[in-house]
Amino acid sequence: MKQTQRATYLPYIWDTQNADTPVNGYTTAVSNNVPSNLTKGTANAICSAIVFGSDWSDFVMALFGGLDVVVDPYTAAVTGEIVITSNQFVDFGVRHTASFAAMLDALTA
Repeated sequence: MKQTQRATYLPYIWDTQNADTPVNGYTTAVSNNVPSNLTKGTANAICSAIVFGSDWSDFVMALFGGLDVVVDPYTAAVTGEIVITSNQFVDFGVRHTASFAAMLDALTA
């Protein structure tokens, strides 16, 4: 999106001049947590997913129970170490699906 113009003589889709809201006036983030090995037509494993949310207050994160922390001084005692294990049970949901859209075949190469 940094190399694709909106139209002739217009800025690029990802407008680097507007650092706070670079894509059409929206705050934008980049993550490696979306797949980048998707397929579109004959383009195998070179497409990425793009997710857009117009109202992130409709995205819900639910925590189940508290943070569990277990301190185990016995398992690695021969090396003088302590094993600490923590678990947090989390789920995510969408309250209003119309607030989000996903493109699963953006050609990126």
